[in-house]
Amino acid sequence: MPSRTRSIFLGGVVAAVIAVIFSVVQIPFLSGCMGCLAYLAAGLVAVWHYAESHTLTVLGGTGAGMGAGAGVVAGVVVSLLTFALWTTGLIPSPTESIDQAIATGVLPAGQAEAARGIVGSPAFYVGYAVLFAVIGAIFGAIGGAIGASVFERGGDTPDGGPGTNGGPGGPRSPAGDRPQAGGPQQARTPPPEEAGTRRSGSSESEALEEYRPRPEEGAATPPPE
Repeated sequence: MPSRTRSIFLGGVVAAVIAVIFSVVQIPFLSGCMGCLAYLAAGLVAVWHYAESHTLTVLGGTGAGMGAGAGVVAGVVVSLLTFALWTTGLIPSPTESIDQAIATGVLPAGQAEAARGIVGSPAFYVGYAVLFAVIGAIFGAIGGAIGASVFERGGDTPDGGPGTNGGPGGPRSPAGDRPQAGGPQQARTPPPEEAGTRRSGSSESEALEEYRPRPEEGAATPPPE
């Protein structure tokens, strides 16, 4: 089987860029929905690219595995890009979000200090990346399974492997359905006229043999001239 790494990374990066764009735009409700759909797209793009590049049909389990891998890549890339956007100030950082929650009275001041301690630790960033990788793996596997049933381009493997749709590598006719070169040939049945002619000639030969005079016992056989 050809390597799937390139397709998996391509699907993950494309999905990550889509998710980050919608997180920057900050459209209420829509940004969150598009983020989940982006992880589905990771699996779809990975399976589509693999099927198109190698002209084959991906099985459902293989598509789900590729989608999960692409979703993990998307989750890690999303985390790294989000950290960069927090640093540059293009989107509010967790600390700024806590300050806004305190200003609006959503978060009490006593809980704000504990929240600041959590978001300022390295464990927070690691957990953030792991959480998005798990979410990406789940949605990516679903997208990959869907893509395997949609993007059918031939057999399960390229260039003659077992297939499902009769394309390249698809099912082939059994060898017994067509004559093999150099194999035993069936006996030809003679036409009725030829068979009748053969039977007639045989009867005449038998009659001549029956009426042919036989030399008597004890008779001398004349010497040849």
